[in-house]
Amino acid sequence: MKHKKGYTLIELMIVVAIIGLLAAIAIPAYSDYTKKTRISEVGHALGTLMSGSQQFYMDKGGCGSLDLSDTWIGLQNSAGVSIPTKYTTAAPTVACSTTEITIQLILNGIGTGVDGQTLSMNSSPNGTGARIWSGSLSPKYMPRS
Repeated sequence: MKHKKGYTLIELMIVVAIIGLLAAIAIPAYSDYTKKTRISEVGHALGTLMSGSQQFYMDKGGCGSLDLSDTWIGLQNSAGVSIPTKYTTAAPTVACSTTEITIQLILNGIGTGVDGQTLSMNSSPNGTGARIWSGSLSPKYMPRS
């Protein structure tokens, strides 16, 4: 009897099952990593905006027109920064007082479970103290302070 070279059907089915199992684990993990990366980009933009807002506060000696920035252009002009809008639906809301500046964005274009959620950064107007993250975003995606 002559031996034939090749794989049996069982061996091929085992390989397909292993690849399917690895894909079932890898695809959701990859999705989470891409969402975290996009949120990180938004977080960097919020940090830039917070720095500009704090500088505006220090230069003007108060909030001034920073509270009234209802458009990206107004906010960019008053804070002196340029903010990307790739993963947001609208201009941020900015609340400024003598004790705290709060900037909030609504996320969009990041992915299921994240779109429509809010991300906020709070900090003291003079730049002393930590920047605190808050919002309706799931804790697994929330940036670390």
